[in-house]
Amino acid sequence: MTPPGSQSKKTSPPRNATLSPPDPTNQPGGSDDGVFTPDIDYIHKRLDSSASTNDAGEAIWTSTIYTSRMPASTDPTTLEFADALTGKPQGATFHFKDKPTFKVGDTILVEGTDYDFTRSFLPGETTSFNVKFKGDTVKAAFGKTDIIVTYTTVCSKAPGDYANRSVVKFGNNPSQGYNATDHVEKTNLVSKSGKLRWDKDFKWNTIDKNDTSVGAWVADWTVMVNEDADPNNHHGLVNTEGKPIVVQETLPEGMRYVPGGTYDIQAGLDVGPFTGQDLDKTITSNNNGRIEFTIPTDNLRQNDGYYKAFATLTYRTAAKSTGKDVSYTNTASASTGSTNLGSSSATVTGRNNVVDKTAVAEEKLNHVRYTILVNPEGVDIAKDSDTVTLSDVMDSKGTFLPGSLNITDDTTGDAIDVPVQLDDIVDADGNPTQKLTLTLPDSMPVRVVYAVMPSGKPGDKVNLKNVATLEGQMGGSSTNENQWNVTNAQAGTVGTAGAIAITKVDASHLSRFLQGAEFALYKVDMDKLDRVLSPGSKATDEMIEGAATKVYTGMTGPNGTLEFGTVDEPLENYALYYFVETKAPTFTGSDGVVVHYSLDSAKHYAMIKGDDDQAYENAIAKARRLGLAVSPNTAFTVTDKRIPIPVKASMKLGKQLSGRAWTDADAFDFQLTIDPSGSRGVNESDLVDAMPKPDTVTVRKSGSGANGSVSPVTFGDFTFTKPGTYAYGVHETSQPGNGVTVDSRMARVTFTVVPNAAGDLTVTSRTSGLNDVNGTQTFVNTYSSITALPLTGGFGTPRSWAIIGGLLAAMSGITMVIPDRRRRDM
Repeated sequence: MTPPGSQSKKTSPPRNATLSPPDPTNQPGGSDDGVFTPDIDYIHKRLDSSASTNDAGEAIWTSTIYTSRMPASTDPTTLEFADALTGKPQGATFHFKDKPTFKVGDTILVEGTDYDFTRSFLPGETTSFNVKFKGDTVKAAFGKTDIIVTYTTVCSKAPGDYANRSVVKFGNNPSQGYNATDHVEKTNLVSKSGKLRWDKDFKWNTIDKNDTSVGAWVADWTVMVNEDADPNNHHGLVNTEGKPIVVQETLPEGMRYVPGGTYDIQAGLDVGPFTGQDLDKTITSNNNGRIEFTIPTDNLRQNDGYYKAFATLTYRTAAKSTGKDVSYTNTASASTGSTNLGSSSATVTGRNNVVDKTAVAEEKLNHVRYTILVNPEGVDIAKDSDTVTLSDVMDSKGTFLPGSLNITDDTTGDAIDVPVQLDDIVDADGNPTQKLTLTLPDSMPVRVVYAVMPSGKPGDKVNLKNVATLEGQMGGSSTNENQWNVTNAQAGTVGTAGAIAITKVDASHLSRFLQGAEFALYKVDMDKLDRVLSPGSKATDEMIEGAATKVYTGMTGPNGTLEFGTVDEPLENYALYYFVETKAPTFTGSDGVVVHYSLDSAKHYAMIKGDDDQAYENAIAKARRLGLAVSPNTAFTVTDKRIPIPVKASMKLGKQLSGRAWTDADAFDFQLTIDPSGSRGVNESDLVDAMPKPDTVTVRKSGSGANGSVSPVTFGDFTFTKPGTYAYGVHETSQPGNGVTVDSRMARVTFTVVPNAAGDLTVTSRTSGLNDVNGTQTFVNTYSSITALPLTGGFGTPRSWAIIGGLLAAMSGITMVIPDRRRRDM
């Protein structure tokens, strides 16, 4: 039984199963045009559910491959099935929603085990596919059971016919096809479609003059009202009788109408059409996301007296970023006079790609230039930080070119300085490569551009795969993988083929090329190394150095480069070399400050490829068997990490005496201690080394010493030599007495040390735990006079002890007077 709104048609006799648009090289058997009239049908197709039955425009189809009618001896690998969406109304969309499901009885066939797609299938985009079967489950179906194929298509529900065709072929038999059609009636005279895109340059002051923000999700909408099914009629379906067409738009929350919409309107060829009309002038209401357009038709009377006007509205809406993927549904309804012309909804979606990486070839330079867009919407990605960290792992078959790195604000195009780090790492396959790490500002769209130089001989094709990751962000990664042509030998871009080229740069300041770095190049006798190795073991540094001979030494020049090998004396092909830094350079800035660097003692292995690919591969394999990670590159960017210039800081604390003025005899002692639990990225030894000496201080009267005045609690400078969070505590060690109480609280002092964009250490501090007195965290000691001390509280109160002490002193004086009198009497 054919469902309502559908047609089914078997294409025999004669068969006409030409399958289009699948690639002719993949479709089963090409075409079966001709006079073949088989006695047995091997394919059937039907529409199970029409797109007209639901708002999503989804239709469900079933194709039956009659494997039960095929010989049991059929080879399953000769069975092919294809399906194509062969027809749709003009301007409509029609595609497969998901991959099809294949079943034999109750068993669902498994892709890769029972069948393969002959080309990629993209859900939501694909309009045709081809499948080749295989495996025991399919083989067992021949002569016994049929294969049932079910799938769903999605269309825009524009009125008309949506045609679908299935084709099957097996063995040496011609292919057979079967057509089915979903016919969608035009009962609704409103249709709506839209597309969404992120516009980083959109200016919100076009909507609200007080809003200076930039960047929006912009949707382009098209609404068609009262369109006749036959476009050749040049008029609409319903006679408006000169009454206006009223279109009501319901926008989703957060969306705003963008001024500048237009409309076209036509009722025939006698008067009109009128195109590009100002839609803004037709707005009669715009409140709470509901917009009403009132479009006049009284000027469209045709010679036959009718006003069969149809209108096409084109306009935009904008919504601010949410930092997430977005989906917006917009609904339009229309009427003219008392006639309801219907309604239509359309949904647009946008994906928030926080990282997007692309690449282009610069063949004349033998470069591949990468562009990474980070946070293109400029949203607050890291809720608890002002920065985000981007890491990019290079492919081992390319050399990073540090001078090409360019980092800009993608909104303004202005260059920005950010902390950068280039590290040598080993990839998942054990190959030496590099990792670029950038600390970028959050809430800013950033564009990162850099170039790499692929390795190989001219004419080689090199596959490069680079992965950029925004650390800690769900979905925050982008992989770019392509095959690139090598246009000239790698070392030839900086010097000579048959050479090893080195560029030395500051690891955290990649545009700083370092002169004066000294290197030695060694040639390794792999046969000698192989003889001293036990089977299955890997070479140690000591073994490698014992089998190596120094062949060159050199120093980097003003541009930070050095080459080993010349035109007259090229390095030996297929020989294993390594170079190592023997003396680190220094750099003197324009301010005269000398920057020192740590020596990079790592061995960097390389091999000259030559013209014999097999000899090269054998040599590389031998080196790897010895446990040596040999780079395919002959040009290297190597880094030295700077030895940070120590940065100093001090803490600001105060001591307040309340209740009386300071005296010259007042003295209060304080102790500085480390707080490992509050520190990050440093150990206890680092905390102690950074402390001033001594770690105790005595505070006395400062200035006038008036009641309530504050004296500074001053230790010496802290000295920091590495990044980290350094936490300390300060407490008072004085004993109470003479009416003065002691503040028992602990002052918490934290120093945060980070490198800036230039790699220099910077420090900030935070103090807490005490009273804030005019911006200074302050210990407060309170004085109470003895006479003011209360007698309440019984024996043992401060005042009672003072009185008792006075009485004892008086009694002691009396006992000393009595003996004196006795002596005088004697």
